[in-house]
Amino acid sequence: MAMIARLNDRNSEMGIFYSHIGACCTRLHSEAQLSSRLDDALADRALVLLDSLIAQHGLQELQAIVTLHSRLQLLNICWKDVKKQQDDVKLNFVRRWLKPVASQKDQESWERDMEGCIDQLSQHQPIHHPNGLAKLALKNITEPSQGHNFLIEETTEATSLAQYIEAGHTGLNEKTKRLPSLIIAHNVLHLNGTSWLQTGWGSSNIKFFQKASSEIPLRPFIERPARGFQFASSAISVENIYGEKVDDEGCDPDLSHPCPALVTLAVILMEIKLKKPFRKMAEEHGIHFVNGSDGPILLLVVDQVFNGGEESHQDGWRTQIPENTHLFTAIENCLDCELWEEEDSTSLDPKALRLRIYENVVHPLEQHLIHRRF
Repeated sequence: MAMIARLNDRNSEMGIFYSHIGACCTRLHSEAQLSSRLDDALADRALVLLDSLIAQHGLQELQAIVTLHSRLQLLNICWKDVKKQQDDVKLNFVRRWLKPVASQKDQESWERDMEGCIDQLSQHQPIHHPNGLAKLALKNITEPSQGHNFLIEETTEATSLAQYIEAGHTGLNEKTKRLPSLIIAHNVLHLNGTSWLQTGWGSSNIKFFQKASSEIPLRPFIERPARGFQFASSAISVENIYGEKVDDEGCDPDLSHPCPALVTLAVILMEIKLKKPFRKMAEEHGIHFVNGSDGPILLLVVDQVFNGGEESHQDGWRTQIPENTHLFTAIENCLDCELWEEEDSTSLDPKALRLRIYENVVHPLEQHLIHRRF
C-alpha cells in the first residue's frame, strides 16, 4: 500500500514517508522471520504504530472489530485481494484506508518511534512466549504482498548478487535488473548510517533466497553481519596501471564522499546493469586490487572506472549506459559529491540527506522501473 501511495504522490517528502513505511514493514517482517521468539510488548507497540496509519473513517467502519490484531489482519486480507485488481482499484483502496500524515512533525515522530521499536526488536534478548501471537500477527501483517506466491527452496542456501553477476546469469535481463536496483536503493535510503550498512558492504552482502523455480528471485535482502562483527574499516589497497599505490592517505581530501554508501550503490548499479563485477571493470582500466576485493572502494577508483581517465586513455564504463536514461542519472548523482553536502561544504542533516537521496537517486530509479524505455 505504501508503494502505491508513494508512486502516486507528487510531494517528495510524502513520498519519502511512504517509502519509509514500506521499509519499516520489510524490517519488521525480517525480524519476525529471523527470530523464533519475539517480545510481545515490542511487537504490540509496532502494531499500534501501524494501526495509527489507518484513516479515521476506516477506523469507524472497523470499530466493531475490537482487537488491534484482528483489525489489521482483516485489512491485510482485503489488501491481498485488491492488489490483484487494476491499478485504479488499488489506488482507490489505498486512498480510502491509508491516512495521509501531512504534518512533518507527525511524520518524524512516527518514523522515530517505529525505528526505535524495530531497533529494540533487533537487539532485545528474546523472551519466550508460548502462544507466539505477537510474532504471528506481526509476520502476517507485515509480510510482502507477493508472499503468497514466493516459494522459497528451504534446502538451498541464499545466493548473493555478486554470485549472479560473476556467473553472468541469463535471468539478469533488462526487465529483471530494474526492480532489484530500486529495492537496493530504497535500502540505502532507509538504512544509511545504521549497522545494516557497515563499511565495506557490497554486492556479496545482498542475498536472494532461491525460489523453487530456476528463475532469479527479484526480492533482494541485505545480509546484516552478526553482532560484534565489523567489516574492515580501511580502504582496500589498489594499484593503477603504473604500479602506483592508491590509498586514503594519497587521496585529495576533497575526493572523499560525504555519503560513502552512495559510492557503493553506484558500484552495485553498474554491476547489475553491465552484468560484470566491479573488480573486472577496474582491471580493464589497469586498476588492480592488491589485497582482494573486500572492503570499501575509494571514490577515486569508482570515478576513474565510470568516467575514464586521461592516464589510461580509456573511456569510462559510462559509455555503456545510455545517457538519456534514469539509471545513468542515478549513478552520476551518486558520485557527485557536491549534491551530498551544503553549499559551504558542511554536512547535511540526516533528514535533508535522506530527501536528497530520494529525489536524486531513488526517484530516478522509480522512473526507470515505470518507464521502461528510459
